Amino acid sequence: MSSVSPVDVVPRDDEDQGTPQLSGTQSFSVDGTELVTQEFMVPDQLEQDRIRMEENVSAANERIEEYRWRKSCSGAMPNGASYFSTKLSLPKFNVVCKSLSPKQKGFVADIGQGSLLDICLEEIPRPFVAWIVSNYIASKRMFVFKNGFKFAFNVLYVHKVLGTPIGGCHIPSKCSDQFRDVVRIRSCCEGSTPTINELMNMLSSDLEEEDFKRYWMMFTVTAFLCPTTYECASPDYLSALEGPSEEIRSYDWSSGVFQKLLVSMKTFVDCGLQGALCGCLVVPLMTYLEYLDIQVKELASVAPRISVWDSETVSQFEKLDLVSAEDGTYGNIPLKDVRRTPFHQSVSSTFRIGDLHPGLEKFLCSFVKPTMHPLAVDDLKEI
Repeated sequence: MSSVSPVDVVPRDDEDQGTPQLSGTQSFSVDGTELVTQEFMVPDQLEQDRIRMEENVSAANERIEEYRWRKSCSGAMPNGASYFSTKLSLPKFNVVCKSLSPKQKGFVADIGQGSLLDICLEEIPRPFVAWIVSNYIASKRMFVFKNGFKFAFNVLYVHKVLGTPIGGCHIPSKCSDQFRDVVRIRSCCEGSTPTINELMNMLSSDLEEEDFKRYWMMFTVTAFLCPTTYECASPDYLSALEGPSEEIRSYDWSSGVFQKLLVSMKTFVDCGLQGALCGCLVVPLMTYLEYLDIQVKELASVAPRISVWDSETVSQFEKLDLVSAEDGTYGNIPLKDVRRTPFHQSVSSTFRIGDLHPGLEKFLCSFVKPTMHPLAVDDLKEI
């Protein structure tokens, strides 16, 4: 048990009345170590609120650091889950995005993926993500939390977070053997399909426009949008890259990302939060953050939301939502109503094909709760 004993208080004067006044310092001895604190006189209530928030953040930071220390010692994740593995490679994806020339960034925009270049998150907080995913109910396509809050989850959320194309052609699950041979020979890969590192090496070379678009998309799918349990490009998405590069943006990439996430999250939960967690985990993370009902800082009102959530902001929200450092549970902050989030708009305006008539959509949505409108419309479009 640590012993804490006050030592002394030394009053000090401060003539500047426009800033918080230092009224004294206080020393404490903790296990033989002397700690010094400072007390301030605050001129108004606003300053008091600011300092109180800083104290809360500081306390939350201590709790989360304690949790991470415990995890590093025991290998435990929230609610007893193992430290999940993932091939989501944010550091590598960031490196490639930042290395692109203006011309290459234009190529990326041409295939409908330009918003991905705005990512500013350096790494996902795995304990936080594992806790979020642990609350996913696959049968309802909803996140349901023990604090009583819940929200639906559908393809619109992927589009709102990432800005990837929504609607359009379904991505076939198989490509021709001839194209697979072309990819293997062109990339000089050691396996049947190139690895993330092999694709990075390709992108660092001077590729022609057609090849650059195709292999940049292959890298993005493998490292960021639809990562699997392997380092290699999945053949499931090669078919969308087999034709001319201008066709890449015609595919429903948001649904491809969404379906990969659904299968991955369900498998992870069904397996007792053990093993690998695939898919673009940035989406459930940023979706949950958008729902947190707290004004820590002013967030830009831009779409898509991928450019809003940098590492510092994510870390700040994570710390404030932490409930218990001992078992790594979150849910401290209440959630907003969907109408106060970027996900409240009707999904129909973003689809290029299969749109519902506005009157029919309104009529059908009158039979479900407002929070379920996006999910209902999404399901109807898949009929």
